[in-house]
Amino acid sequence: PQDTLNQRLLKLNLQGVEAVSEKRDKYGNRLIKLRPLKTGPIVVKADVQLSPLSVKELLPRLKGNLSPEVQKYLNTSKGIVTDTDEIQAVIQSFAKEAWEKRILGVMNYANSRLTYCPPGSPPGIDNSVDVMRRGGGHCEALTSVIAACLRTTGVPARMIRGQSAIVGEHGDMKQHTVIEYWLPGIGWVDWDHNMPYFEMRSNFVRLCSYNEVGDEGVSPGFYFQGREFKAAGVYRNGPYHYERIARSLD
Repeated sequence: PQDTLNQRLLKLNLQGVEAVSEKRDKYGNRLIKLRPLKTGPIVVKADVQLSPLSVKELLPRLKGNLSPEVQKYLNTSKGIVTDTDEIQAVIQSFAKEAWEKRILGVMNYANSRLTYCPPGSPPGIDNSVDVMRRGGGHCEALTSVIAACLRTTGVPARMIRGQSAIVGEHGDMKQHTVIEYWLPGIGWVDWDHNMPYFEMRSNFVRLCSYNEVGDEGVSPGFYFQGREFKAAGVYRNGPYHYERIARSLD
């Protein structure tokens, strides 16, 4: 789990392995290399503190310019196609507004015009224009459109992957992708489609940030499994699973 404005990793408990080294990748994700101690299951338990946070409280602190490292998240990339006629039609009324009004305009478009997983939506990332014409898609597809709109207005944006910290009505805990955008003087802030504007989720453990699915040459279906579990230079799909052990309101 990654530290963010409203998420803090308190401790890790390792069973069946020992930590060998630690590094951060090009997106700032903290990665730990582990060595198995013996045959059998490997268990990694993380204590994560999640706190509600409305970004509205932070907006008065907006200041500063974009560093070269952040500016790269303004560019078109595979799957996040910026500055199309469709995107221009969406942002033209607020593209020249203040920073927070541009973000608000994109959020309003996403919540009023895009639907999660309408009929005919392919899973995973999808072409931004196709998603806009169809009126929605899966979480990666929705997030790629929101990222493209934000980038076209000059707001750096990327995608973030995580795991629900609250068990759903059927007891399942699914991985999910949401948008992450940059606020000068504040940092990276995430927001989920159909959530209240500028409100960060406090029931969502952030596992990694990225530019788009498959942006390191890994096929989309194996990206996250490979991101976290890699053996002999080959990305592998499990076997592993996430499980919420306990939840405390302390």
